Amino acid sequence: MIVGCLAALSAPAFAQELPVVVVVESSARQVSAGQVREGLREVGLTPLSMASPQAASVRDTLTVAVDGDGRAATVHLRTPRGVEVRFLRAREARAPLRTWLAAPIAALVRANRAVRNVPQEVADPWENVAPRTARPHRSVPSVEVLDPWSSQHPASASTGAINVEVLDPWRDAPRANTPAPPVERVDSPAVVDPWSSETGDGLTRPRPAS
Repeated sequence: MIVGCLAALSAPAFAQELPVVVVVESSARQVSAGQVREGLREVGLTPLSMASPQAASVRDTLTVAVDGDGRAATVHLRTPRGVEVRFLRAREARAPLRTWLAAPIAALVRANRAVRNVPQEVADPWENVAPRTARPHRSVPSVEVLDPWSSQHPASASTGAINVEVLDPWRDAPRANTPAPPVERVDSPAVVDPWSSETGDGLTRPRPAS
């Protein structure tokens, strides 16, 4: 009785497997679509044909293409995450279909579903950031701006009134009745004719403007 209970606990939970649509294309006489689906049932999957009424609601589809010799196959697993491709070949000439084809296909389906069932938690980038405490405000007295060209500290500003003398720009200007200084006349030199001393050949004196 105890041995039977341990065997039940160690057995895989095949009853919880979701169905998968299986499409088989086989050109080998010794491997048929029915044999492939039966091998998948032996390893715990629930294969459905395209004609099954439940096929429309199944999200996973397996396409198994068996080669002519019946010892190799190409498997396409189509899921909401994309398409995965596997190339399978029997290592021995008389290897059972369950060993070289059904078992690897079941492992592929379960691994794909295990990745999809992991919850994708979106991490909050501000979750682990420690809050910053506000620093107390300190009143800073105003700083007097110093003249960089002055070698002495400027005296403190006086509170008394500042008298600014406005200078008259016309105070020293000459009056209207003041005689103007004499203007010295300078005679301009005579204009030299550049053609008066020209003796070159082939030159023509320009005509005066009319």
